[in-house]
Amino acid sequence: WVVRVGSFSKVQNANALVAKLRQAGFVTFTREISNAQGVKLTSVLVGPELRKERLEQQLPKLQEITGIERLSVMSYQPTENN
Repeated sequence: WVVRVGSFSKVQNANALVAKLRQAGFVTFTREISNAQGVKLTSVLVGPELRKERLEQQLPKLQEITGIERLSVMSYQPTENN
């Protein structure tokens, strides 16, 4: 399970959020995505966590750190490193 806490067009903005979250004790990673218009973005995700409940319990703290009220836990889809 993961929580997407942001997607950024500037990699440095994504890295700044990663650093902030890691400093607060969260396991984070980034993933390159493209939005519906084909714009490349860097998504910041917290996790992965085996137990969904663990991330759900952390949502209030994540909301406080990010300033985003509508965060949700979603299933983690690993990608191949080719």
